[in-house]
Amino acid sequence: WLRRLRRRSAGMLGPFLSLEGEVSGRQAIRAIYQALLAAAQARGHPRPRQRTPLEYQHDLASTWPEVGPALDIVTDGYVQARYGEDPPEASQVEQVRQAWEQARAILEDQDGRAAE
Repeated sequence: WLRRLRRRSAGMLGPFLSLEGEVSGRQAIRAIYQALLAAAQARGHPRPRQRTPLEYQHDLASTWPEVGPALDIVTDGYVQARYGEDPPEASQVEQVRQAWEQARAILEDQDGRAAE
């Protein structure tokens, strides 16, 4: 009974932890990381539950080496935003945002070339 309740509750909440109530810098970086997770999943590389963010980053960097440096920045920012004691500074939020935009552009370019 308890397992069914947990599964039902998890399904109602969506695939990611809520960002509600987070400090804006934490919220921004966590939202970017969630966008990365969604993009990777859409491309056939979902994050296994047992993989830590750093392990998953290594997996993705092996799959997409051209976005490895950007993934480093996004993942490092996420780990600090999610688990760090202090919220990220505005400069770090901007650095993570730029890294994600760069990674996303490369992945979308690859998608376009693969469709040709």
